[in-house]
Amino acid sequence: MSKIESGLQELEEVMYWMELLRESDIVSGERFEDVNGEAKELLAVLVASVKTAKRNA
Repeated sequence: MSKIESGLQELEEVMYWMELLRESDIVSGERFEDVNGEAKELLAVLVASVKTAKRNA
């Protein structure tokens, strides 16, 4: 597994925990949306990077 794939897995785990924090009302909805939006952008970058790396391997 590449380092990019490892980073992708870590990000997915962070997003899971962020969702739990939001559902538990530990994090406000506004703050969650801000951070979750950034996480989704990073997710898209990492997914594209993994696809490119596999295609070029």
